[in-house]
Amino acid sequence: MPLMDLKRLPSLAGVLKFARLIKSYESQDPEIASMSGKLKAMFLPPMTLPPHGAGTGGVAAS
Repeated sequence: MPLMDLKRLPSLAGVLKFARLIKSYESQDPEIASMSGKLKAMFLPPMTLPPHGAGTGGVAAS
């Protein structure tokens, strides 16, 4: 059996539908909102935004 069986992975459309459904439930149920926040904290590392205009993509004001 291969390490990743691609046939068993959920479809992207299904994942997006599930995420939208959970997002709608978050506003209706505080317990779902709390669980969603905990899952996001576990799987999505905190990110900080670079200062405005930093890096090569920023445009300096004149």
